[in-house]
Amino acid sequence: MKQKYLLEIATFSLMGAVEAFRAGAQRIELCENPHEGGTTPSYGMMATAKKLINIPIFPIIRPRGGHFVYSKSEREVIIDCGCHRILTSGQYPSVFDGKENVRILVERANGKIAIMPGSGLNSQNLKEIAHHTGASEFHTAARKTIFDKNPFSPKTMNEKMSYTSIDKKEIQKLLKVLSEL
Repeated sequence: MKQKYLLEIATFSLMGAVEAFRAGAQRIELCENPHEGGTTPSYGMMATAKKLINIPIFPIIRPRGGHFVYSKSEREVIIDCGCHRILTSGQYPSVFDGKENVRILVERANGKIAIMPGSGLNSQNLKEIAHHTGASEFHTAARKTIFDKNPFSPKTMNEKMSYTSIDKKEIQKLLKVLSEL
């Protein structure tokens, strides 16, 4: 029996991808450069992730960081890589505010391409976003910052000893919300 809803977790490292898988993610979007909004990961990162995880893994197809308005040549790169779903916040910083635009896109797509709400999606707003938009696939980074407690780095380096990972408890809450819809 096909599941009604799918939860995709954006991860920015191999460790984050494995942790998201273990927490119950149903699909992984593998990315690099979280502070740039995510960029296409390396071939090596994708190949290693596929050896470690047995759920679908898709790379973010994004030729550069920064804003999401692309030049013609950047759009060609994205199209050439294949596109089966559109991740959108409905033209707002948070999908909660853009949920009406997402609803319209889901309706217009009519199943020809998946419209996947994301950006600011969390366990507190997922139920309302799901009901309002009619989407069946959902995207979140469920991210948290991990601070390295025992870093080996001289103070003179002035490095921020932290990295972006996933919040396993948040993923489990999101899955619970979807299972109750």
